[in-house]
Amino acid sequence: MVADVRLDNREELARALGIDAATVRRSSDSTLLLQAWLRWGEDSLDRIVGDFAFAVYSARDKRLTLVRDPIGERPLFYARSGEQLGFASMPAALLALPCFRRGLDFGRLARIAGDIIPPGDASSFNGIMSVLPGQIVALTPDRVQSRLYWQPSLDPFGFRSDDNYVDAFREVLETSVRARLRRRDGPIAAQLSSGWDSSAVSATAARVKASDDELVAYTAAPRQGFEIPPTRHRFPDESALASLTARMNALRHVIIRDYGSGLSHMRELVRMNQDPIYNYVNLGWIAALGQAAKDIGARTYLTGEHGNLSLNAGGLRLLGDLVNHGQWLSWARESWLALHSPTVSWRGVLINSFQAFLPSRMLSELIRKVGGRRPRSSSVFLRPKWIETLARDIDDTTVHLHSSDFRQLRLDLLRMSDMGVGRKGFLAMFGAEQRAPLGDRRVIEFSLRLPSEQLFRNGRSRPLASRALADRLPAEVLDASRRGYQAADWFEKYDLREIEGMTEEIAGVPAAAELVDIPKIRETLSAWPGDNMESNDAYQRLAVDLPQALATGLFVVQAEKWLAGRFD
Repeated sequence: MVADVRLDNREELARALGIDAATVRRSSDSTLLLQAWLRWGEDSLDRIVGDFAFAVYSARDKRLTLVRDPIGERPLFYARSGEQLGFASMPAALLALPCFRRGLDFGRLARIAGDIIPPGDASSFNGIMSVLPGQIVALTPDRVQSRLYWQPSLDPFGFRSDDNYVDAFREVLETSVRARLRRRDGPIAAQLSSGWDSSAVSATAARVKASDDELVAYTAAPRQGFEIPPTRHRFPDESALASLTARMNALRHVIIRDYGSGLSHMRELVRMNQDPIYNYVNLGWIAALGQAAKDIGARTYLTGEHGNLSLNAGGLRLLGDLVNHGQWLSWARESWLALHSPTVSWRGVLINSFQAFLPSRMLSELIRKVGGRRPRSSSVFLRPKWIETLARDIDDTTVHLHSSDFRQLRLDLLRMSDMGVGRKGFLAMFGAEQRAPLGDRRVIEFSLRLPSEQLFRNGRSRPLASRALADRLPAEVLDASRRGYQAADWFEKYDLREIEGMTEEIAGVPAAAELVDIPKIRETLSAWPGDNMESNDAYQRLAVDLPQALATGLFVVQAEKWLAGRFD
């Protein structure tokens, strides 16, 4: 066995294996994982908790088994060519073998450039496959078999009282956070915004950490005095609310305002992640926080990711469950009460209530018109032939999956999250391991069984989370009617000459220029800044579509070097 693993239930696993405490202290996580596999085989996957990717080879059966954790926090890739079989954490490692250099999957790359998550298990390199989150892949000389091993229950709990739910919520949250504080040495860094997810993680870490542990919370904020139009129901500077959370929990709090642009890190991110990932606008402040954590020697970095799909799930989407179950009186009551919020409109109520029952193309067009955006095909910076190829994908955007059951929808989205290569890229750049307590298997399995009324009741979202977090988050955070707008000053961070340089670099590589529409980018740059940079349309075109095209083009530039056997 070889494993990239952090086990979060070592003691529980050791007890089940009958291993004494002294032996456990001397044993690595991979040693315990191997013992579990030898005892229970594939059934051990129902017993282990943590972030992992591992491979097991049985010489007797000539069987190689590859496994990833349920939501894909650690990456794992494999390829075969004739009798040659290889696997690695990252895809470029497999390109060291000439037999696996089969070129690029331009169809997949076009989807990424169009800000569409590609389906399936293919990587951006032909013939190199990714083990999916929560998947087990078994390879023998004559076949490849795969299945999803993680099938959490969606049956609701039936606790006796709201207090029982609060106690259970706090217990699973504190268990998951405490497990992620285990490390060899160094301080702990935590991302802290004004939202519930990172606030819950940081505040809980302050409560459960050892007295001599050093914990530093970091918040990114725009320059002093930066504002956006108030009609968005969002605010640009989260530092004030984050400071209230830090003060309530005696957290050392650092606010970072000069964080630069995510585009300035794009080349390095593409090289480290070995794939053109998403959301380069926010990656500016993510990189700044990562550098700050590196500067203090932190090798553990807590994040609040996955919370909106697990413990802190809620919102108007729960109205769709009432419609699905024919509970029309409850739907009418909840909808009416929800409309008392200044941030809720009838359009929002109707879209969230009935979106699962609308054809994909109709829903996509409705959301586009409500948001005041132009058709995606006119903003994506791909060559025309690729836009034509992706016309259906662009219309049927995958961010609105069709499921009339909110639990199943959340599970589907969690399985799609797959942050493995991004986690490795962050580790390579800053030497710190990102850990997401709200993506803990136990947290997800608990949250998927919460009854709908614990997620939305009396027109208010997240009633359980609001009660459970009241002992660690200030009322100003819990009662905030507007959400923070991360990297709101993205357009002030752009360096036009830097973007022009990237464009010409992409244009100089024929394979990249065949994918990215260089003339369209040049035309956009020549009219800069001709847009209302704070509009939804400008954000989609210039903060999403343009960076995605540049990142995809730069990835092709880098990948062509790897495919030529150049790894310098």
